[in-house]
Amino acid sequence: MKILILVLIITNLFLLAKMLKYRKASLHDEFTTLPNYRALNKYLKKNINRSLKIAIIDIDNFKKFNKISIRKGDEVLKEFSDILKHHLSEKAFIARYRFGDEFALVFNSDYEADNELNNLKDFLKTYYLKSLPEMPDYRIGFSFGISFHEKEDIKFSKLLENAELMLAMKKKENNHKNVL
Repeated sequence: MKILILVLIITNLFLLAKMLKYRKASLHDEFTTLPNYRALNKYLKKNINRSLKIAIIDIDNFKKFNKISIRKGDEVLKEFSDILKHHLSEKAFIARYRFGDEFALVFNSDYEADNELNNLKDFLKTYYLKSLPEMPDYRIGFSFGISFHEKEDIKFSKLLENAELMLAMKKKENNHKNVL
């Protein structure tokens, strides 16, 4: 009887460990190790009573890396996420946004997110990507859109949509500048 109880305890502990592992995996992007879209939504719901700013970031000309190779695109994505973590993890909740080269950052509403993201853009102008030794003169850039959340506005889907619209406007503006 004691052996049976011991076996049941060990089995339950094993199952609990597996469950916790899969729960963590369900909230994190396996590749970048950042929280994923599901974790972002969970974070937003948890902070529903706070005023927030949400930025959606998109790496400029990301297709260029995937044209070299999908693996190269993955390396750039991983390195960029590491840069975000290094520079912004204490200032914002950072998540992989959906499945491409987009990221979501959630700041307190009184935080100067525009300035912080522009400072990061300036840093990247002189940063050499370790994942691109064959392109030593290339500098990575990104565009971003920011949306604001007031405490009484609880439609996060609209908040994310507004940030995506702002991002689209910035990308269109940047593409227009590059053509001229």
